[in-house]
Amino acid sequence: MVRLHISSFSKVLVVAFASFITLTAQAQSFPNRPITMLLPLAVGSAGDVALRIVPLMGI
Repeated sequence: MVRLHISSFSKVLVVAFASFITLTAQAQSFPNRPITMLLPLAVGSAGDVALRIVPLMGI
């Protein structure tokens, strides 16, 4: 019975620690410089149009 409680408590601690790590990772500013995207398709294709819209959407 005691072992079950210790195991449950350790699982809760692991989940709590993992959540703090993800919060720290999300706080970092990335990218900190412009990204160059190369598209090996023709101008005016669906991929070209999609890549031109991405910066306008702020993604």
